[in-house]
Amino acid sequence: MSAWQRIQNRVELPGRAFFRLLDNSARVQEQLLKDILSKNENSAIGKSRGFLGMRTIEDFQQHSPVICYEDVECLIDRIQMGNDTVLTEEAIVVFEETGGSSGGTKLIPLTASGLGAIQNAVIPWLHDLLTHRPGIASGSAYWSISPAIRTQQLIGDIPVGLPSDAAYFGSTLGEDIVETLAVPPEVGAIRNYNDWRHQTLSYLLARKDLSFISVWSPTFLLDLIKSIPHELDCIVNGCVDQGLVDLSRRRIQEIKHAVNGNNIDTQLLWPMLDTISCWLDASSARYREELGNMFPDVFLQGKGLLATEGVVSLPVCSEDDAVLAINSCFFEFVDENDVIFLCHELVVGKTYRVLITTYSGLYRYDLGDQVLVSGFIGTTPLIKFCGRAGLVSDLCGEKLTEAFVLKQMSSLSGTAMLAPCANQKPGYVLFLDATDFDSSCIETVTRQTEQGLCANPQYAYAIRINQLNRLCCYRVDDLWSRYIEYQTTSGKSLGDVKPPVLMVDSVLFKELFRSRIAA
Repeated sequence: MSAWQRIQNRVELPGRAFFRLLDNSARVQEQLLKDILSKNENSAIGKSRGFLGMRTIEDFQQHSPVICYEDVECLIDRIQMGNDTVLTEEAIVVFEETGGSSGGTKLIPLTASGLGAIQNAVIPWLHDLLTHRPGIASGSAYWSISPAIRTQQLIGDIPVGLPSDAAYFGSTLGEDIVETLAVPPEVGAIRNYNDWRHQTLSYLLARKDLSFISVWSPTFLLDLIKSIPHELDCIVNGCVDQGLVDLSRRRIQEIKHAVNGNNIDTQLLWPMLDTISCWLDASSARYREELGNMFPDVFLQGKGLLATEGVVSLPVCSEDDAVLAINSCFFEFVDENDVIFLCHELVVGKTYRVLITTYSGLYRYDLGDQVLVSGFIGTTPLIKFCGRAGLVSDLCGEKLTEAFVLKQMSSLSGTAMLAPCANQKPGYVLFLDATDFDSSCIETVTRQTEQGLCANPQYAYAIRINQLNRLCCYRVDDLWSRYIEYQTTSGKSLGDVKPPVLMVDSVLFKELFRSRIAA
């Protein structure tokens, strides 16, 4: 039996079970919350909040405040010092790192039950994908493996970071997934970026049977594929000379025929490629067209909302948007008036901020993510990630949110970042990647973007009374590459770097401003 057949067999029953739950989201969520509380009633936080005596969702809401990371950071510090039962009764098995705290990095603890909750979401996703896109099982798969940017850490005896995405599927299913890989996991241990890229492309080009790609950022994949023409000779000769992979003369000719100058025929390179899974919402949405042009006739599927803290939604092939992962976390939703709703109470067309309660010890945790409700499957909402609720630029009362800026810049095709400039007279600067935007379009882009920003009445008023400078626009050579380098130098994994539309980092602003191209 092949690895793909074993995977199909393992995901079928839990996958079918998940979709049966969607008609009873209220009951599923209530039972899940009770299970989380009962598993953690003897933790330090469970005792202090009285988890044992809680009988209803209302009891939980009344005695558990809404929190952010800074509220639990000191408790996570205690876990690092060896006090394992602060947030949970279960032992912490791994920390995952993510950005966004005042210190720059957040450590998110995960228990075995927490990892199981993630599997409750990703296994139904894989089942649905195999059911509707069986072509993904016809060949090999590429799961994003970024170059290693730091040595594997341990905090006490708790590792920081799982070895690969396959680990999220559990040990047995993860081993089956590893068997399907076009690029072996050890490539992720390569620390030198050029060596990593060379080996990754060498393995990918060797596999004519590539049928499935799963990455996080679409720009990660676009940049990787765009580098093929520049390194073609090195890749092909490297494969032959070093024996990295077994390339036949016929395959070498196929590769050379598919790459003509900077033009890459991915259909010739990988004729069996069926599906690409990556971020396609919020700031990543503007790369859908470019990805579609690079991979014509390939099904593009978004990731849903998979936060480091917990899985919020998973994509389903029959819907444009992702369905809430009702058996993974307990969810609450906060509307624009700070009124809190449960998942079955949401209204189509409205936007909410997401609170999660997890098996790994986060209780009523404010993710800071905004989602738009687009419909329902049964009583379970379909949601689209809109952006970060907490990412706001406010120089003089205009309060530009990421979601608003994204909407106004959605027509721009290429890498573009809006940044506040807090000089003596403040204003905004629009940075454009010189590769994507010719100098002749600057005036038009600036005018259209400012018109869009003026849909915010406070911004329009500040411009009108000369409180804010009018929008300035600068082209920057290799803007996207500079942004990636800045993020990876700061410790972020290459595959996790998202293209921003609103950039509020003052250090990065200065670096980009110094690198602007003179008009």
